[in-house]
Amino acid sequence: MERTLRLTVGSDDGEKSFLNGRRVTAFYTPSRRLSADSESGVVTLRPGKNFLLVKIVQGLGGVGHAVRFLDPETKQPVTDLDVTLR
Repeated sequence: MERTLRLTVGSDDGEKSFLNGRRVTAFYTPSRRLSADSESGVVTLRPGKNFLLVKIVQGLGGVGHAVRFLDPETKQPVTDLDVTLR
């Protein structure tokens, strides 16, 4: 069954995120601190495997990045997803 969620991304400097080949978020500022959930988009997870690609841009200073899926109605983090990192 398909599932609609909100993908939120926070980055230190810049990022682009893609879910199953479709761009969801993009942001760049060379001197920004990490701010979780600063960019977001509604996504649909399909049955089976879904592929999330996150491209990180490092400008000045430290590096940090945060990604999570939220329930679009309650705004609470979704905790029942199986995740594999590569």
